[in-house]
Amino acid sequence: MPEATKQRRLNELIAVFHEHARSSNARRHGSIETVLVESTSKRSQEEVVGRSDGNLKVIVPKTFVDKTTSQQVTLQAGDYVMVRVPTLNFRTVFVSVCE
Repeated sequence: MPEATKQRRLNELIAVFHEHARSSNARRHGSIETVLVESTSKRSQEEVVGRSDGNLKVIVPKTFVDKTTSQQVTLQAGDYVMVRVPTLNFRTVFVSVCE
């Protein structure tokens, strides 16, 4: 099989995957998810990385003010947090903590 055909088919498959991932994530827009914090983000010490119940990778601010207690909370690995999904792409979801 010609290399050009292989490459074209691979590109088509990748495009279908990305479209499916975008539409799947779009259904989560505005939803509230439970997230298990796994580690500090590789890109920013001000964010942590976790996984939602649906195994979706999410980026959460590391610190926030809890509105019920007015205290600053710092998340660490092993913490659970409820988040709202305002911004997303097909790989990673950036969320805000529900208050």
